[in-house]
Amino acid sequence: MTQISFFTLVTNLLSLVPNAEANGNVYPPPQTHTLSALDTSQLPTSAISRPTLSNGVPHHVEVRLFSDHQQVHAGDTIQLGIWLEQDEEWHTYWKSPGSIGKPTVIDWSLELGAGNTAEELDVSVSDHQYPIPSKFDQSGIISYGYEDSVMLTSSVTLPETLDSDLLYIKAKVEWLVCKESCIPGETSVSLPLNIGDSTLSVHAPLFEEVKKQHPQNALDITAFAIESVHSVDVIVPDSTFSYAIKVTPTSDQPLQFDTAKDWPLFTPITGEVWWINEQRLTRTDDGGLLVQLDCESFEAESLPMTDRIGGLIQLQVDNQWVAVEVSSNLSMVPKDTPVQQITSPLLGNDHSPPTEVAKTDDGTATISAENKPAEFSIFEALLLAFFGGMLLNIMPCVLPVISLKLFGLIEQSNITRRQQRAAGLAYTGGIIASFLALATAVIVLQSMFGLNIGWGFQFQYPAYVIALATIVFVFGLSLLGVFEVPAFGTGKANELSNKEGWMEYFMIGVFATLLATPCSAPFLGTGIGFALTLPPVGVLLFFGIAGLGLAFPFLIIAFIPSFFKLLPQPGAWMETFKELMGFTLLATTVWLVDVLGSQTGQAGITGFLSFATVVALSAWIFGKWGSIIATRKAQITSFLIAVGLSTIAGFFFLTTEFAEPAIAQTLRSDSEMDFSEHIPWQPFSDQNISALKSERKAIFIDFTADWCLSCKVNEKNVLETETIRNAMKNKGIVPVKADWTRRDESISRWLKEYGKAGVPFYLFIKADGTALPLPEVLTTNIVLEAFES
Repeated sequence: MTQISFFTLVTNLLSLVPNAEANGNVYPPPQTHTLSALDTSQLPTSAISRPTLSNGVPHHVEVRLFSDHQQVHAGDTIQLGIWLEQDEEWHTYWKSPGSIGKPTVIDWSLELGAGNTAEELDVSVSDHQYPIPSKFDQSGIISYGYEDSVMLTSSVTLPETLDSDLLYIKAKVEWLVCKESCIPGETSVSLPLNIGDSTLSVHAPLFEEVKKQHPQNALDITAFAIESVHSVDVIVPDSTFSYAIKVTPTSDQPLQFDTAKDWPLFTPITGEVWWINEQRLTRTDDGGLLVQLDCESFEAESLPMTDRIGGLIQLQVDNQWVAVEVSSNLSMVPKDTPVQQITSPLLGNDHSPPTEVAKTDDGTATISAENKPAEFSIFEALLLAFFGGMLLNIMPCVLPVISLKLFGLIEQSNITRRQQRAAGLAYTGGIIASFLALATAVIVLQSMFGLNIGWGFQFQYPAYVIALATIVFVFGLSLLGVFEVPAFGTGKANELSNKEGWMEYFMIGVFATLLATPCSAPFLGTGIGFALTLPPVGVLLFFGIAGLGLAFPFLIIAFIPSFFKLLPQPGAWMETFKELMGFTLLATTVWLVDVLGSQTGQAGITGFLSFATVVALSAWIFGKWGSIIATRKAQITSFLIAVGLSTIAGFFFLTTEFAEPAIAQTLRSDSEMDFSEHIPWQPFSDQNISALKSERKAIFIDFTADWCLSCKVNEKNVLETETIRNAMKNKGIVPVKADWTRRDESISRWLKEYGKAGVPFYLFIKADGTALPLPEVLTTNIVLEAFES
């Protein structure tokens, strides 16, 4: 895909996304240079253009073409400029726009003469140069660009012979401009120049002023030295690689910067066929800066090609800002090309086994590459997905829904074989559709917003927990007889030939997915860690196969009649069983409310319980006056009243704001840890793990979350037993809890390091630093054997 066609595709997509960059925070460059007032009086009308939008309104950007010459001579090197004048509060983008946006594209051409006799010159115009951009932060979506106006400059050297008296400079310009929405733009401008003696134009000083807005040439900087290195000599598609930049002061004085703030210290320059998985900024022992990028390439339509990597570095030297761009070319080659690994202290891979440096609060900690997860083939990953999906059926999270499905199977005992198969297919379809929807969300969040997504990520957002808890609570009330809905009424199995019957089992499949995703079953956690590194098609395939695995046992039952003989016969007992299942859903609601409380605090719990009370009242109103024997009008009226009351209650009572997190605790000493009744969990942080490893302590890390029922089962039945507590105490093992209930980039990075995409995950780090991952399902013997090692 060419750059221009990709530009058109992306801008059309972005134009459909409102509020992409509206009313966010703007951080201008630390040192700005104001330009003189722009004089366009001597510009011909062909050099100025403001296109019209499809609705007839003028575009928010006006384009102007300048040159530093008004008359040129053969062999001259002339400066060309494209000025983008943007309406107030609208902005265009830098060469590396960030999470959203698209850089401006300029297609230059030079012609001798005019009209039918014009001759296009075979000359090369330099890539246009960008001034130092501003940073835009809209709710964590970061982009880089320019408010109000910007001038992009290029240069061209004319041929030694010009057989004409007129030269036309032409430019086709494409851009994306954003405010409360993003709008693409495109126009063409041209500037005629006389050929004769070289004569500068009135705009020549403007080009000198614009140069002051650009980064300095690295060769002109004496305050520090710069070196950079890649981890490989060429880049193949679907591979990972590293890149490092080191800035070293040339004097004894350390450079002035704060590694906790990436702006304006380092702004990455990304390419077209790779992205950054992780960026780390650390201070070196000699007072310099080390930038380390962990990157991943993806498939391009045509190879080989050259891409770029680097960044804009802005530092204070003697209280003056110095800005410099560091960039390198990347040679992109086909997959079967041999790749040579490059070692360097900057990359942290100049020793054996190689290490990968992780960002910490005050320095660096290392994770040995010998503990890296094994790579899988796509076939192996899909097998893990299938069997992991099957094992989800016995995970605690999904047990309430499995009970519903078993209830449905008993209902199916007296229906035809065709209807039984239809029920199985509908249930499977609901699960697979939900898994594919989840995969699509993962792809969008990863590709558009650069988020490090893991399995069960949606449970880290209070709004999702509230929505799921409400659905579970309402379904529980339905099973208890407060009201009836088509999805869970008795006798629905006989309606499989109708739309309602299909929808019943399809929705049970959806419901199973909603509750299954916080659990990471054996095989699934490992496989999905690999799957999330695949292209979008691979992610969709993996999630789809995992969904098939979850549905597979019931799909087999639907197609093998002999299995139905093992089920009890339908009878009056089923009504009681259905009501008991209603209580299991209410218990599930309690679990979800507990998860919500860990995110939003006591106020969040009180608010949801108040909301749930109104929801229960609304369900009672609907059941009382909107029953299946009521008139159509009564059903609609009672339903609207129920929805209205619940909506108003949600507006007044619910909160999705995170409560203030507890202040991070420091490590406690050995004498302060009491193992007598509970494990004295230490708080997780890169800094704490680094400190414990420096003391050669053995460490047991529990990667967990309040929404992970499998985690809670392991903790109650294995970890929090007297046997394990005594083993930890006697062997001097430090227990550390990494709580992933809320989004935590540090925990996400550690999970990714070991090929995991979710919790539970358990890691035992020996005193010598060797790490031993443990399985998702723990037993006492598994943990004790790890401790003995």
